[in-house]
Amino acid sequence: MFFKKLLKGHSSSTTRPRGATFHGIYPVGDSLNGSSNQNSSLGGSTKQTSLTNRQTLLLKSMEYINGSSTYYGNYMEFYDIPVQIFVGGEQSEIYPMLSFNRNLKSLILDFNKITEISDCITLLPNLNHLSLAANQLTEVPEFLSQLKSLETLEIGINQFTTFPLNICKIKSLTSLHLETNNIKSLPEEFLNLENLKDLSLFDNHLKEIPDSLPNNIEKLNLGCNDIISSVSKSLVRISHSLTTLNLSENKIQELDESLSCLVNVKTLLLDCNMIKVIPGSVLGSWKSLVTLNLPHNFISDLPAELITLGNLRIIDLRGNDFEFCKNLPSSESTSTILKIQDFIKDKEKLNSLKFDNIDILPISTTKTTDIVENKDKEKLLTEVPNTTISIVLNTNYLDENIEKVQNNITNDTIDENSFTEIEDIIRKIQIELDSIEIQQKQLLQKQLELKDKMKKEKNKLFKFQQENIHQEQLPQSKPENEKLTIIKTEQPIITLTKPNNNKVEVEMIVPNQLVFWQSIIPDLIIDKLYLGCRECAMNKSWLKDNNITHILTVASFKPLYPDLFKYLIINIEDVDEANIYQYFKEMNSFIDEGREKGGVLIHCRAGVSRSATATMAFIMMKNSLKFQEAFDITIKGRPRIYPNIGFINQLKKFELDLSKSNQTK
Repeated sequence: MFFKKLLKGHSSSTTRPRGATFHGIYPVGDSLNGSSNQNSSLGGSTKQTSLTNRQTLLLKSMEYINGSSTYYGNYMEFYDIPVQIFVGGEQSEIYPMLSFNRNLKSLILDFNKITEISDCITLLPNLNHLSLAANQLTEVPEFLSQLKSLETLEIGINQFTTFPLNICKIKSLTSLHLETNNIKSLPEEFLNLENLKDLSLFDNHLKEIPDSLPNNIEKLNLGCNDIISSVSKSLVRISHSLTTLNLSENKIQELDESLSCLVNVKTLLLDCNMIKVIPGSVLGSWKSLVTLNLPHNFISDLPAELITLGNLRIIDLRGNDFEFCKNLPSSESTSTILKIQDFIKDKEKLNSLKFDNIDILPISTTKTTDIVENKDKEKLLTEVPNTTISIVLNTNYLDENIEKVQNNITNDTIDENSFTEIEDIIRKIQIELDSIEIQQKQLLQKQLELKDKMKKEKNKLFKFQQENIHQEQLPQSKPENEKLTIIKTEQPIITLTKPNNNKVEVEMIVPNQLVFWQSIIPDLIIDKLYLGCRECAMNKSWLKDNNITHILTVASFKPLYPDLFKYLIINIEDVDEANIYQYFKEMNSFIDEGREKGGVLIHCRAGVSRSATATMAFIMMKNSLKFQEAFDITIKGRPRIYPNIGFINQLKKFELDLSKSNQTK
């Protein structure tokens, strides 16, 4: 370790952190401000008289001003914790060249080359946030538990093959991020972290939802694992606190009845699984749900219980098997085209649940006074963007009883029993009418309260506004005989109107409810060869419908559906200096094979640089074309492509190599 070698007198350039701005060891109390002087260096690669903007930025990021609470040193090629943060303060007896830093609360050293956490970190007794993501760690030392204030630990994208057991001793943790490692299970001791509220194990190798989840977790991210079953005792146990659950990019086929326990979850992500059916008994229990993501599964129908979720505001249904929306315009993607009830086939149950979900008041046949004027009603309803759902109910209770009374009265002979029956019916009618009058007066006040609540809801729920989302406009006028009755103060709003056909129309207005249904699809470049972004590779319904058999991923993403498609993963970054040329032969062979057996999708993250380069390399090889010709073909099919300059130069080199190869044939 770097500090241990310093204390032994080692100061060679091979042991110090590359890119450091210090030279040798600073005595306690000396200032270090990152300024360049004759002895400073930046990896020893430049003269001090001509620092570039990039180098100046690196120097700036390494500065630590005595008393600062945060040190940020990403991409600095550190092999250890930087010595700058230990300059000044109370001298350490264990490390005589270093000092206690009681001010530092956040230490961020992501994307470096740190292989282990040095015990000198205990000189930061008030550290609250430690981030060492994207390094080369293989274990977490026990002495980290000496940091009694440590609440957030981020160590994703390292080299953990098993869960670091010493984490279970850091009782102060409230947030733990262990994404993109090789963890397959959690130890039983993990239950000891009673203060843990935020846990991310995204992109590991968990085959089931762990049983040893701490009791008070609020946010749980288990996306991108190998989870097959949704059965979980731990989810039942932590359901009292759980508000966010991510199970996306797994292999879940069925939603177990035990998931009915998720009564407090507000955000549920189930993207890119193998789910075919959403049980109504399960979904109907998620009363707190605000956001439900179900894209890229095999769902062809939704249960009618969906409309009972009064808090639901966003539901993402893209890339599923809803037959009726496959031919709809791809440019539309919101509830202005489709509403929730459009995805529910069982209309009879849908209408029944709508009826059961609201407290219907019978409407008197006698003339009543509107609760609010039409203009006030329109103002109320148009102030909040909304989606409307309408049904028709047969509620002729009062009409039938009045008719019965009239028939009895017109009889020539009325015995005592008939008179008593008429009297009872009239009494019941009067009670109903009195009840309606009382409730109407009460609802006038509730309506005013609801109006204020809706304004607050509008500002709170949708701070973001997407340019392609247009809310449906309500009609500006209503029939003269319309009467407004608000039955509930909670969402959704209920209105009743009674036209001349003696049927009551019930309208449920759900403010700010959005339904996303249109999937992103890749662009066809040449026959059987598509180019797109990562989300295109998630859209398995489209992939299957278009006979895609091979997926070339030019990025560090693991295969989503290895049981459905053949994958080739080229792990490369979108940077000028990355050597994509070395993979051209392998990628071209894979694309050739895929086009013979079916179709090929090439994708990276955005479908702009890496995957576009792979596409052009294949077109050049397959058709003996120059770079510019392949570029013209590719950009015509996908106008957004923009390879980085390093990849363009490698494609031009590939052009020369192909030319030489053709000449020798």
